[in-house]
Amino acid sequence: MKLIFLHGMPGVGKLTVAKELARLTHFKLFHNHLAVDLATAVFEFGSDAFVQLRERIWIETFKLAVRADLPGMIFTFAPDRTVTAGFVDQARQIMEAAGAELFFVELICNEEELERRLVDPSREKFGKLNSIAQFRELKNAGAFVTQGIPKESLSIDTTHLTAPETALSIARSLKIETAGIATGVASVHQAYTDWAATYDEDRNLTRDLDRMVTKRLLGSSRCDSVIEIGCGTGKNTVLLAEVAEQVLALDFAESMIAKARVKLRECDNVIFRVADLTEPWPCETESADLVVGNLVLEHIENLSFIFSEAARCLSAGGKFFVCELHPFRQYQGMKARFHRANETKEVAAFVHNVSDFISAAAQSGMVLDSLTEWWHDEDQGKPPRLIALEFKKQSEPRSAATGPIRKKLAIDEE
Repeated sequence: MKLIFLHGMPGVGKLTVAKELARLTHFKLFHNHLAVDLATAVFEFGSDAFVQLRERIWIETFKLAVRADLPGMIFTFAPDRTVTAGFVDQARQIMEAAGAELFFVELICNEEELERRLVDPSREKFGKLNSIAQFRELKNAGAFVTQGIPKESLSIDTTHLTAPETALSIARSLKIETAGIATGVASVHQAYTDWAATYDEDRNLTRDLDRMVTKRLLGSSRCDSVIEIGCGTGKNTVLLAEVAEQVLALDFAESMIAKARVKLRECDNVIFRVADLTEPWPCETESADLVVGNLVLEHIENLSFIFSEAARCLSAGGKFFVCELHPFRQYQGMKARFHRANETKEVAAFVHNVSDFISAAAQSGMVLDSLTEWWHDEDQGKPPRLIALEFKKQSEPRSAATGPIRKKLAIDEE
């Protein structure tokens, strides 16, 4: 059994996150206020009898959950000086003696956001503290202190995270298998196949910023040949068709390419190909001046293969342009998602650090040429949303077999 000990200050969002986490993992949810409400129905809050009864409920619930061999349980807990000093240690001993796992997860947020959440009407249901003045008074008096919680507990800042994003971050950090219930986590291929119908119309700040960044950084480029990996519905293919003599656009979702074909039906310099980027690309060696990949690498686990294929397809001195969801946002649980039938579907993704990109490039004979970070206008006070990296293939003798890109792509089309 796994017990997630979810703790944090009043108003930080423990119950809301716990509900999402329970839906995502199928773990049972044991809300702290259920015991508090039962005890205060008979005894005054903070009295000896109240403290004894509340902690007996907590402890006995842990013991019975272990005996019942539940897969997991989420316990929401607010720091409170009425909690006895030995409660946390007792809970740990119970779990360890039974061979179960106990995870301490702290939720935090900045003071301004915490006070905004404190007065949310939803807190009235459980009679929770919802007075900012009282909260400040209690905080200054040292009321929110609990002994026994290990310093190494996982801490997640929820200031700019939604409850589903926080729940996903917890599950990933603790390596707990998710059921995909709350967010409908889908395979990459199925997700983008389904998303194609509304991808261009859905509100999507990341997509919009990516288009702007790509235009800003590549709009003045001029080249003979471009290979676009993960072209999707062609949101950036339109620009690439303007700056290049020939574009080969690859994507594994036929429904996405179908949308792109309509969008570029009057462009005679673009060839679309359905291709799995984790397999050898349908491109001639040293056939491109530029390889472009936007919002695609987060869905690919093995960066080394992608960079090796990009290096193979690039001519000497050619560049590989990458624009991706910033790792800082990935650390917070952000990922591609869309809505279907009142359900949020998230696309399977992998977290890649900046050093992962640079290392994969170096292994393939490419060097980092530029790195920029980008925010949307609505991202004030938040980490950067996108990171754009440009890698250059180091100069080397060009293969004698290389021919004009237009000829090669025409042969490939046949």
